[in-house]
Amino acid sequence: MRIFYWLFYWLSGFVPRSNKIWVFGGWFGEQFAGNSKWFFLYCHQISNDKQYVWITKNKVILKELRTKGIKAYLKNSIGGIWYSLRANIFIFDCYYTHDINFWTSKGSIKVNLWHGIALKKIERDIDVQTQERYQHYHVKKSVFSRILSALKSSYVGSDVKYDLMISTSNEVTKIFSSAFGLMSDAIPTTGFPRNDVLLEIDGESEIIRTENLSEVIALIKDKKRIFLYMPTFRDTAIDNILPFDFDKLNQLLESLNSVLLLKLHNSDTRFVDLPNQSLNIISLSNKLDIYPILSYTDALITDYSSIYFDYLILDKPIIFYPYDLENYLKFDRGMYFEYDAVTPGPKAYNLDEILNLIKLYINNYDVEDNKWKTMRHSLTEKFHYYKDSSSSKRVYEAIEKKVSNK
Repeated sequence: MRIFYWLFYWLSGFVPRSNKIWVFGGWFGEQFAGNSKWFFLYCHQISNDKQYVWITKNKVILKELRTKGIKAYLKNSIGGIWYSLRANIFIFDCYYTHDINFWTSKGSIKVNLWHGIALKKIERDIDVQTQERYQHYHVKKSVFSRILSALKSSYVGSDVKYDLMISTSNEVTKIFSSAFGLMSDAIPTTGFPRNDVLLEIDGESEIIRTENLSEVIALIKDKKRIFLYMPTFRDTAIDNILPFDFDKLNQLLESLNSVLLLKLHNSDTRFVDLPNQSLNIISLSNKLDIYPILSYTDALITDYSSIYFDYLILDKPIIFYPYDLENYLKFDRGMYFEYDAVTPGPKAYNLDEILNLIKLYINNYDVEDNKWKTMRHSLTEKFHYYKDSSSSKRVYEAIEKKVSNK
């Protein structure tokens, strides 16, 4: 069937495309979240003559969006294929090959909003040789192997250069330029649309509420401190169990009237074994859009996740738990920076240390917070040129400029 898909792809280049039709997608077609979501909602609320269409593989998302009066189609439906063929603008945050539809994309303008500032190396910069992405970009293949890859690989189309990406600072532009093989002028500094919600007073409006945000807020109301634990995923799953003694943690949080929200990465497959009837540890769906919740938290706990770069904007404490740093660097990913130089917070390397840090921050929040403010502010300046709620507006202007120049 892939042979016929390739034929369809080449034929899609002959379909007249319209600059007034923009199609959006996110996270392999399975989520309504991230930069794609927030930029889509910004566009949806602009009064103009364009059509903004969300493409998804998820029927639940489809129903939710249509219920709210938002134009959305399943990827392989007649409507989804039609709008993907007619749209001149493809907007996504992972890979348009999966987020929207590679086979309908030839000749379109491809705008990658990506999904975070990179601490760990990505795409062409991955230097762990056992990594599939490293082999895809750097291991020479025979003509036969390349043909076979085009017919079978899940990374089909990933070598097509994007027409536009976005960045949050010059430092991030350098990374994206190297990782995606783009010239820096194709990566304007706009800020990330998803960070607009961190700085908006009103938060999200009713039309865009696709999560039970009020239920989460009710659960954490009246707690002394609210921690959010968000680890990144592992390419090599050495241990499928999260590095926490949740019974001890639950007892500690209960004794201090605090709570920990737990949200795994979208690609994380590790096992979470929470205590029965735990009211102090709340496991959130890894499909949940966490951004409307971030401002309600008092501190973030993470390891190598890019979430902490965005969390810097809130100027709140970050606790780092790099319990497997050596193995991670050796078997999963290298990093763009020396870890301690860009992680503005205390480090815990085992269970006792992380429990002690949580207790310390509950009892001495302001004192511990002040120890890292200067470093946090310095890194915020380095990684965020803009610190306002206008990133979506700048992205829109950058796309319009690209369209007019092409």
